[in-house]
Amino acid sequence: MLPGLGRLSSVPVEAEFLAPRDRPYENLVSYEFGGPDLNTPAQSRTVKIWVAYYDVDTIKVGPEDGSLPPVAVYTDPNITQLSLAFDQNMRATLCFVSGGVLKLRWFDTIANAMVVTSFPGADRGQVTCDDKRDTEASVSDIIFVYTQDNALYYRQQRDRYSVEYLLAPFVKGKVLRIGMSVKNRLQIEVGERET
Repeated sequence: MLPGLGRLSSVPVEAEFLAPRDRPYENLVSYEFGGPDLNTPAQSRTVKIWVAYYDVDTIKVGPEDGSLPPVAVYTDPNITQLSLAFDQNMRATLCFVSGGVLKLRWFDTIANAMVVTSFPGADRGQVTCDDKRDTEASVSDIIFVYTQDNALYYRQQRDRYSVEYLLAPFVKGKVLRIGMSVKNRLQIEVGERET
């Protein structure tokens, strides 16, 4: 979890990312640990590695090991970047850029449906469940980080992504990865790679 609202650690504690976020950044492929099946509350969110990828105008999600067929979860012909996370009920939360606009596809408990929210002016973003350990299930959250006007921001599931928190007033580059590190701390990588 992020330490306190709206702030990073006073002293950076850099470490390697835990699998599968330890893989190099790819624009149109995202790996995340999850449960045994989509849309099913799981006994654990670290059962298998799932992958989201963009294929013929459609984002598909499936287990990396091929034990289940991939499922088409969102279609859009203009996607240039994507990131995957799972909520507590194994619903796929997607952060993606479409037509130059950062968007978030998430389950809205008030609408009782998946919705897509746009964030005009924001750059590349990433999503992750901040702590997938079973012991932290009651306090874990999906964290959505992004850059806008060279600053780093985040939003979180518990606020229905409606509250923007400033993490850093100036960063050089865009968000590439977010995930738990081997030191059990949520870590954000910002860099200058091309989209």
